[in-house]
Amino acid sequence: MSRLRLGSPVAALLFLTAAHAADVPAGASWPHNDLEKLLVAGAKDPTQRPAFLQAVLRGTLCALTDQKVPEDLSHAAPGAGFRILGVQAPDGQPATPVFTAPERVTAIFPDKFPLCLQGSILLSKIRGQRVVLNPGQPYGVTWSPDELDHLLGVERLTSIANVQFTTPDKPPAALVASLTSTLGAIAEIRAAWLALAYWPAQKEWAWFLEVHTDAQHQQLEAVIDAATQGVDMQGKPLDISFLPPDAPPGKGIQLLSR
Repeated sequence: MSRLRLGSPVAALLFLTAAHAADVPAGASWPHNDLEKLLVAGAKDPTQRPAFLQAVLRGTLCALTDQKVPEDLSHAAPGAGFRILGVQAPDGQPATPVFTAPERVTAIFPDKFPLCLQGSILLSKIRGQRVVLNPGQPYGVTWSPDELDHLLGVERLTSIANVQFTTPDKPPAALVASLTSTLGAIAEIRAAWLALAYWPAQKEWAWFLEVHTDAQHQQLEAVIDAATQGVDMQGKPLDISFLPPDAPPGKGIQLLSR
């Protein structure tokens, strides 16, 4: 077993910017708060997305409910619960909508109510669901259940017993260069390898980055995500496995060892 993150959530974020741009009144300034300013910045510049994701967890998000919510939840009746509603997303698939401000809820769903909590708390309550941030607004994001788990820092244990690892005939030069430079600048990383992996259960090819370190994984993932923004991945996702510094050598292309 290996600690593994499948895919790259920042790289895979679906930033929705064009579909609803016409809905914004002429001359209107869309961002209403700091979180929305970061969302706009992340939509325009991929290097700003890690900052936006951290703000999502620390800031306030609002879900959709059909019950009126007290302004101060500490005044709610003991044992009171609020049902978080799902909707049909713009692509026709079911999803749970969340919003960057309570007024976004009432603007799109005037007959419903906003349930606002710290982002990490709210998103933890809807784990396992597909989440759409700000449907009906000019800027938003879609998270799959796996991407949501990664955003929340949930560790996943996945067997790699049947995965086939190879050294690519044509190494992804830009990806190798970016990862080598980025990982080499982090003293806590002892070694790293990049292999081409085939996952038979999913019938999928992916890049497999093995990192030997005792540094905090979530922070490293954000750095790696930023380093791979705009890099040619040859149409493949990037999986990351973190192992202890004294683990046996990895497979594929050796990026660094010290």
